[in-house]
Amino acid sequence: MDGKSHSAITSEARAGAAYNAKRRELYRKLGEAARERRRERERERYHLLAGEARKVRNKRRAKLERDRYEGLSKEQLSARNARRRERAKQRQRKLQQISLASPNAASPTDHVLFTNKS
Repeated sequence: MDGKSHSAITSEARAGAAYNAKRRELYRKLGEAARERRRERERERYHLLAGEARKVRNKRRAKLERDRYEGLSKEQLSARNARRRERAKQRQRKLQQISLASPNAASPTDHVLFTNKS
């Protein structure tokens, strides 16, 4: 961040940026098992929100995503979408391998029934 943009942000935003930098640093130090546990806790906390809190969360996330995408060039957007599609394919392959390995395992689309609670 250059000096101009740093001086232009509010003290609250600067404190938030420092906090986020600290959290990123701690996250990098975690082992893979701890990362997985943390992601699971965050996922549970995310899906526990209901009512107005859910609407606020979704509105905030949509704005952040729009802001991120508006700043990308066509090439960057294309590369980002290609990576996203590749991750989705990998996830599907992994779920199919799990279902083939265990006949009693959930099908690749069963997770949708549990995560899309309205």
